[in-house]
Amino acid sequence: MADDKAEDLGTFEQTRREEAAEVGCFNLAVFGRGGTGKTTLITAVFGQQLTSTTTTTEPESLVLQYHAHPDGILGVYDSRAFAMDQESQQVLSRLQAVVEQSRARPLPEQLHAAWYTVRWNDAGFTADQAEFVRRLAELVPTMFVITQVPANIAGQRHQDAVRLSRYVQAQLLPLSPENTVYLTNARADEFTASPVHGLQELLTATFASAPEAARRALAAAQLLDRERKRPASANFLVALPGAAAAARLTAIPVRHAGLLLQVDTGLTAA
Repeated sequence: MADDKAEDLGTFEQTRREEAAEVGCFNLAVFGRGGTGKTTLITAVFGQQLTSTTTTTEPESLVLQYHAHPDGILGVYDSRAFAMDQESQQVLSRLQAVVEQSRARPLPEQLHAAWYTVRWNDAGFTADQAEFVRRLAELVPTMFVITQVPANIAGQRHQDAVRLSRYVQAQLLPLSPENTVYLTNARADEFTASPVHGLQELLTATFASAPEAARRALAAAQLLDRERKRPASANFLVALPGAAAAARLTAIPVRHAGLLLQVDTGLTAA
């Protein structure tokens, strides 16, 4: 009996892996200064936590990591908070190497979109940040995300966040789609009664900016839009909130232009 159950489980896992391979992979890059809530944002949209197992002698801020979904349907490139000066140029150079190498690879291994995050009450938006976003958008479709934006029950966003979004739009950065800035809050605040908002709009923009062939993987990986998720994940069991979401994204460092990914196959403990 135990042998039969083990065999059934093995068959199920093999079938699931094959179906995941058919879905493909959506690859997203997420950047921003420390404290902008990048991990909270990713968890709210995809239900996965970024867990790093990277060991390196390089400064953490300069290590471009690739966090892989256990089922291979989602990958997130991330760099720890870095200063908007020489470090930003090094991070962009590494990302450019990844993009250039990936273009010669199958679509599931390419980079499909990027989110650049700024917290709503950060002290302005500097010229160095604008230049980083401009160069990032030259490499990959980039959405500008203002995070942790307070809003009232009527859906009105804090005026400071609205002013920041208008200032960013006035810079005429090549943002996707059509110079739009997304005001979001990924976690409800019980003290201010600020609700979760803006995530669906960001997800819709990400779909619109992604290559058509990568949209099925994005639909299967995200948790916000059930109408998109249902056909994308038909016959394919993907991680859902709760116990099934205990599987976490596993970090893979990208340190050299000669290496697209250094795969760490060990999953971290929940």
